[in-house]
Amino acid sequence: MSQTLYRELHPATAVTHCVDAYFTQAAGGGNEAFTTAPNVVIARGARIEVYSLNYGLAGPPAPGSSAVPHCRLELVGSWQCWGVVQDMAVLRGRGNSGQRDSIIIAVRDAKVAVIEWDDQLHCLRTGSLHSFEGDPSLRDGCPCGSSGIILPAPPKVAADPLGRCAAALVYGKHLAILPAIQADLLETLLQEGASAKGSRTSASVGNSYLVNLAKMPTIKLASDTSVRGMTFLHGYTEPVLLLLHESTPTWGGRLRDVRDTCCLSAMSINIRKKRQPVIWSVHHLPSDCSRVMAVPRGGVLVLSQNLLLYYAQGGSCVMAINSNAFAGEVPPRLDPIVPPQPSMPPRTQAEQQQVAAAAAEKAAAAATAYAKQWATNVHPETVAAAAKAAPKAPGMELQADGAVGCWIANNIALLSLKTGQLLLVALKFEAAAASKMQVVIAGSAPVASCAATLTSNLLFLGSCVGDSLLVRYTPELSSTGSTAATASGGVERIPSGIGSSENPAKRRKLSSLASFEMGGGLEGDLELGIRPSGVADGLYLDDGTEVLRSALGRSQSSVVPVQLLEGAKHSFKVLDSLMCLGPIRSTDIASLHLRESDVHASLSGESPQHDPSQCVIAAVGSDKSGALAIMRRGVVADVITAVPGLEAHGAWTLHYREPKGFGIDADVVNDNIHAGVDPIEGDTHEDLDKGDRHHAFLLLSCRGESTMVLDARGQELAEITDQVAYIRDAPTIAVGELFNATAAVQVTHSTVRLVSGSSFCLQDIPLSELLLEANHPAAVDDANVQICIKYAQIRDPYVVLLLSDHQATALLLQGDAKQQRLVLLTAALRDLAEAGWEDAAAAVTAVCLYTDTTGWVAAAAGLAASEEQQQQSGTAVGLQGPAGAGQQQQQGIADDEDALMAEAAAEAPAAGEPYATTAAEAAGNAHGLVQEQQHVEQKSKKGHGDPLGAEASPNNASADAGVGFEPKRTFKVPDSDAEAAGVLEGVEGTDAAMAEAAADHDPQEADKAAAAPAASIAAAGEAGDPAVAAEGGEQANEPGQQHASAADAAVHQAVQQQQQLPQQQPARQTQTWQRRPPMSFCCVARAGGSMELYALPDMTCVFQEVEATLGHQVMTPARPESPYAESVADEDLQPSTISEVMLECFTGASGAALGVPAAVAPLLVMLRDDGSCLIYKAFKAASANSLLGFRRQPLDPAFLCRQSPAALPDATAAAAPAPGMPLPSAPPCRLVRFDHLVTPRLEPPLGPGILGLGSSGSNGHGASSGLQGLKLRYSGIFVCGPKPIWLVASRGALVPHPMDGKVGMVDAFCAFHNPSCQHGYIAASLTGDMNICTLPLQMRLDQPWLTCKWPLRATPQALVHYPEARLIAIATARLAAPPRPYLPADPGGDAVAAAAYATAEAATKAAGVEDLNEVQLLAPPGCGLPMSSYTGVAAAVRAAAAAAAGGTAASSSGSQGLISLPSIGSSGAGTAGAAAGSSAKVAAAIAAAAGWVGLPMWRYSLLPGEQVLCLKNVALCEGGDESANPEPFIAVGCASAFGEDYPALGRVLLFQVLKDTVFRIEGGSEVKIHARLALQREYSGPVSALESLRGFLLMGVGNRVEVQYKQGNTLVKVTFFDGLQLVTGLRLVKDYILIGQVMQSCAFMRYSSKVDRLRERQQSVEMLGNDTERLDATAVEFMANGKILSQVLGDGGGNITVLAYDKTDVNSWGGKKLMRRGAAHVGCQVTQLERLRMAVPGDSNNRQALLAATSDGGLLLLSPFWDDNLFKRMVGLHEELVYQLQHTAGLNPKAFQARYCRAGPAYGASYNIMRALPPDQNSMLQGDLILAYAGMDMRAQTAIAEAVGLEPNPDVLLQDLRDLTIATDFL
Repeated sequence: MSQTLYRELHPATAVTHCVDAYFTQAAGGGNEAFTTAPNVVIARGARIEVYSLNYGLAGPPAPGSSAVPHCRLELVGSWQCWGVVQDMAVLRGRGNSGQRDSIIIAVRDAKVAVIEWDDQLHCLRTGSLHSFEGDPSLRDGCPCGSSGIILPAPPKVAADPLGRCAAALVYGKHLAILPAIQADLLETLLQEGASAKGSRTSASVGNSYLVNLAKMPTIKLASDTSVRGMTFLHGYTEPVLLLLHESTPTWGGRLRDVRDTCCLSAMSINIRKKRQPVIWSVHHLPSDCSRVMAVPRGGVLVLSQNLLLYYAQGGSCVMAINSNAFAGEVPPRLDPIVPPQPSMPPRTQAEQQQVAAAAAEKAAAAATAYAKQWATNVHPETVAAAAKAAPKAPGMELQADGAVGCWIANNIALLSLKTGQLLLVALKFEAAAASKMQVVIAGSAPVASCAATLTSNLLFLGSCVGDSLLVRYTPELSSTGSTAATASGGVERIPSGIGSSENPAKRRKLSSLASFEMGGGLEGDLELGIRPSGVADGLYLDDGTEVLRSALGRSQSSVVPVQLLEGAKHSFKVLDSLMCLGPIRSTDIASLHLRESDVHASLSGESPQHDPSQCVIAAVGSDKSGALAIMRRGVVADVITAVPGLEAHGAWTLHYREPKGFGIDADVVNDNIHAGVDPIEGDTHEDLDKGDRHHAFLLLSCRGESTMVLDARGQELAEITDQVAYIRDAPTIAVGELFNATAAVQVTHSTVRLVSGSSFCLQDIPLSELLLEANHPAAVDDANVQICIKYAQIRDPYVVLLLSDHQATALLLQGDAKQQRLVLLTAALRDLAEAGWEDAAAAVTAVCLYTDTTGWVAAAAGLAASEEQQQQSGTAVGLQGPAGAGQQQQQGIADDEDALMAEAAAEAPAAGEPYATTAAEAAGNAHGLVQEQQHVEQKSKKGHGDPLGAEASPNNASADAGVGFEPKRTFKVPDSDAEAAGVLEGVEGTDAAMAEAAADHDPQEADKAAAAPAASIAAAGEAGDPAVAAEGGEQANEPGQQHASAADAAVHQAVQQQQQLPQQQPARQTQTWQRRPPMSFCCVARAGGSMELYALPDMTCVFQEVEATLGHQVMTPARPESPYAESVADEDLQPSTISEVMLECFTGASGAALGVPAAVAPLLVMLRDDGSCLIYKAFKAASANSLLGFRRQPLDPAFLCRQSPAALPDATAAAAPAPGMPLPSAPPCRLVRFDHLVTPRLEPPLGPGILGLGSSGSNGHGASSGLQGLKLRYSGIFVCGPKPIWLVASRGALVPHPMDGKVGMVDAFCAFHNPSCQHGYIAASLTGDMNICTLPLQMRLDQPWLTCKWPLRATPQALVHYPEARLIAIATARLAAPPRPYLPADPGGDAVAAAAYATAEAATKAAGVEDLNEVQLLAPPGCGLPMSSYTGVAAAVRAAAAAAAGGTAASSSGSQGLISLPSIGSSGAGTAGAAAGSSAKVAAAIAAAAGWVGLPMWRYSLLPGEQVLCLKNVALCEGGDESANPEPFIAVGCASAFGEDYPALGRVLLFQVLKDTVFRIEGGSEVKIHARLALQREYSGPVSALESLRGFLLMGVGNRVEVQYKQGNTLVKVTFFDGLQLVTGLRLVKDYILIGQVMQSCAFMRYSSKVDRLRERQQSVEMLGNDTERLDATAVEFMANGKILSQVLGDGGGNITVLAYDKTDVNSWGGKKLMRRGAAHVGCQVTQLERLRMAVPGDSNNRQALLAATSDGGLLLLSPFWDDNLFKRMVGLHEELVYQLQHTAGLNPKAFQARYCRAGPAYGASYNIMRALPPDQNSMLQGDLILAYAGMDMRAQTAIAEAVGLEPNPDVLLQDLRDLTIATDFL
């Protein structure tokens, strides 16, 4: 029996719905000093995600501020929902009651759930669930009928903008009204339960009631699907619901008879009386109206295909956006053609046929001429009545059907069309209604599926086919025009207008620019042109450009202004993006080289030293968002150098800053260190980015016997043997930096040594002295007990030690900078040592230090630095603004995360960010700022800028010149104008390296950068600081002292901006803070299972959890009692002890979220003895007992197979240790933090070319730092062990990735950065080599899988890996202009078919573009081609781009292959044809710098109107001889569709890939890749599937399956089989064939070849069995499970079915019917299935799992069970978890799985119908539900294990889950 398990392997990435809501905190957050920002709640199919706006440590903008600081999306949480979200709305909190918003979701068939936020448990909570599926009378009259077999219309929801009620439309005609409960009434009902539900409540609804719309006399519905949209209107005293519905059914073929069938009906809802009269309505709207948008100022905007309509009670206005809205001419009637009568009647049959052919040819010619003349004519009888008096938007040919949008002002809407274009629609109001409408094109973006306005400056665009974008829009004022509305302040829910408070005279005059070049990205570069005459003034973006785009997850677009209405402008800029992989149309498993070293070896003609890595290549996206995605689960190690024989089990790297002034006053040194300032120079050590400093020393603990000290500052690692202060004859436990890297601490088993540099020992502390000082019992009693240090951790200025005694004593040392000593912190002895001596349960098993660099914990816990620390740091006691008040009285702690981060900015410094000063101190600091900058420049010129000191090598000094010491800088959030005029208009907050590189590349920008210091000095002189002006003038006059870099300009510009701060932004004067030193904390885990967090140095307990080892979902004192507490006693539990713990926050950017900290709130990682890993994220708990809480983060269940015990077994040790001593070879720690690791990137023409970057090291950062700004950095935690795990910090969470299995065990790990290994790492093991590695090439680590998207700027249709040449063949479709002429039609055809063919050609010609399908060959780096091949193709493409643009494309950097893009002309830019033509030119020009995917080695264009249906790599034998050697080909199946009246023809193309070596005259050679068209053949049906079978070609042609063989340049048919419907897929296993069909499910066949008596071969294809259900097959595949061969089907309704061919089953009709063994609804269409070999432990049978690609950008895994007992246990576990878990929104997983029996149409023509399987016959289990058992707490696991029938121990079930994940540990 086919027993299977399916689960989600990669989550869905397509965003289907999004809303903005104050979901996790109420508006305002309860703190008047800060204005909170709403959350972004999105739905990705069956998953709900909540994001918050992360403004970084600067906090959210102040009220009234138009500038938006760095802002990224931070993930709050993600929850699996057992139901696909069909619609989403927000129930707003009522007024100023402090209510949070709630989310309303609708799920098929008729379920509505209200979701709230639980502020104590930090998770979703179901407020109420409304199901309308129980009443069968509601389905009367529906298409589904009472049986519910066919799916009804999806439910819709809408909510009142004032939160008074919500409405849900179910079954198409029943309206459910959900009234909201008043806040005071809700508090009364929850008097006793208020503490349990949190201090603040969320908006809730009461009992709902139904309204039957079909029975309302004033509303006429055409059908159950006639309600197309609904929304609540603004400005009414009662809730008013507006419905867009169709009163009479019609379609395109009946428009001449029935048109204008849509209506608007506004219902005023009286909740108390339950009455809903229609107060106004509008009839005779166009029949193609699709969406309604409520206008914030009143009225509604209706979107139609050709019109934009505005209606209100007081007026209306209409705007046409294309020419099809207006009537054309009435075409004349086509009279029947009567052939002339011949003089002599035909006598013979030949003559009769000749006459008939002549008549048919004449009729066809007449029909063709008629069709070409009137193909694009709009018949007057089909024109909508609303369009007769509508004005036409000049120069626009757009369509608004399928558009989504949001309101960025009360009268301005932003629409995203189905083509990706962005449209601004402005309404001019007179009185209460709009009287005028204006439409302006604002650019283009990925096609949006939803949109939401977040604040007055931010909006979110969600997409299903491209990346979702967080966009900043800035309203501005023109210098000559007046405002359209007043400026809005703060972060209001709906902006009240547009405008800006800045001085218009200082704004750049953009209307005079002819073109404006923008920063490039992976998807190409943009240009602006002048709008044609007759259109509103200002700049615009044509259709071929994209203002909103993202590459590598970071914005590369500039601020683009768009003028609207009376002088008002809007600027748009991308701040952040969420990667989307949907839809995945095609996948393949390929072996590619992902290591940089292998790629360069291949380019040089050498053999790569590593085998290629197996990965998934996928064709994703659509149109300009189309891309080739390369995905892999494991991190591949790119080994640069391997050092054998070291046997290292510990590795540490150290920075070093030599204290040159040892003779200075120690008090000054100590004060500077505590203040975060360099002890000699006074520079803040936070300004010195440690990620850019090379490491000075590398320490290795080898063989458990000794320590090796290496000098890492040169090109090679050299062991230091002379005058080494480090202990070398003993293994090292830990090494770390102290006193701003001027000293280091080394900890061995018996000694703590403080070292400066490598040769000076500052202090040596034996363990015996520490024990004696701590009054340890072993030291006091003088007992002969061996005690050693088994664990240590260093966090400046503290050192914590964990001893190996039975009491598990922990000692804490504190560094004293005055004495340059470490002293024992006696205040910590009571909690860390004495408690364990008195009680064994209080013994410390794990301990770690935490430096609160973000200040989050201090702000959340209400802590502040002591007076002694304040005096030592030299900071002022009295502070301005709310920060000072919060430090004095510790009250008014913010209840929301954004205010918490703002407080954190006042409390603590952040890595890489300068001090923020008050406005009064700005003028005084300006003089010192310039002096320090000059001092640094002089040091850099003298060669003393090396951060490693005088011992650094010359190479290292040149590489790090100017990086080691940076001056103090004043923090100032740039405004929009400053960014628009900046040197690099790409990502906000661009670092100095990127700015310098941009200035070096662009001469104009360099001039701006050079002119900036002069302007800054002049401004300083005007501000009253003559010293700055005089000193700056001397520097400007000196020839060698020019500020040529943009970084210097930014420093001086900050002085000018800070001096003008009181005049420009008076509202921010009270919100500037003085940074303070970070607080330190100590996290302790005890033997009894508790975990505590103490504040240092006074050991104040800020958090305590007594059951931390049990793995609760939330750790907070307010956690409710476990429901299993009574059934499972504490003595029944056998929890594992916490062996290691780490608490970290990440202040630097990690991954794609640039400019903001990767994790502001700390992340807690705990390892237990059994190898399990627990990950928690801190949150602010709304509890009186504790202000801190920790929420458990979900860990990928696949990591169950990577668990390993904490300690190595005794057998691995060389000798048994003495009592109390650890294993000498045991790793000192398994949790290691890493920072600033970088993924290498290829340079053009191999990699993406980014304009604005230099290729040389002229910026002073080395030759490789020109691209440093483009490399994404990653920070996180590495888990050492036999199967290592990467935990990458991103968006406030940790993203897990497994390490490649070929690496093996990793005992030692550390980040490593030196001239030979840039931002790499070291991984070593006790039994293997020490490997110096880098991250894989150009991969994103902040995604669920390692992902790399290579843009194609076209829609990828299919792809296949061609392993013979290591190439990738891909078929794409894109718009091309001008269109090519169609092939002439064959004479003598049917007149109707000829008319259809002519109509298609005329429509294409009128549009000016054609859908061009191409087949391309892409050569990934590392495929064996030399560098000259890529260079030659790049030169050819560059020349083609220049020829297409009508000019010469000059190269801006020959070494990188960058080009200057030609300008686009403005003539005809408003039409689609000219836009596509411009797009083609830009695409061709960008191809030269777009990377290897943008550089196809060969391409083949299909015929006009022809499209690719399938692409396959086949092996064919010549002449059908099966014994001959097969030849590889790339087979392409095509189809031509010219309308329903023209026959669908097909074609097969066979290409043979060739490699030619071309020798140049000047020397050298070049390898060229091309393909030869071996043969082509036409067929009478579409060729939709291809496979190779025994050297034959197996094809699906229409409804036939044909077997043919290659004979020369043609194909010869061998046999065929006629099916029932169109073949959609073919799969083979040996001689067995599985085909998928439209509406006929799948069929199981067998190919047979026999030799008869006459020795002639008889070949046939016979049917074995088929599925009798009426399903649309989208993907089919075989699944082998030992001797069982199952058939798997994915249908268009989002279902997966497992079938079996079983003759012995009496219900199979002798095997003719395939028996269904399992079926499940997965919520999305499966597009392709791939087989992967399973690795079952202890089983060698052939078992295969299926990797399923889905339409929503996710991956599923379908795997068989190999053990019946295992399956029975999983069935019991599945049943228990269905009822034991609390499911999101109260949805039942079994009901969701059973939706397979009724699902919607796949191809738009039919519904999927399937009879439900009995539960006992459905052997398919939900893996996501089963694997959730691993994430439960131990008490719940024990109770469920007992309920399943096992012993009260979860080990058996956990081992089963571990075996399942081990067997499917792919890629």
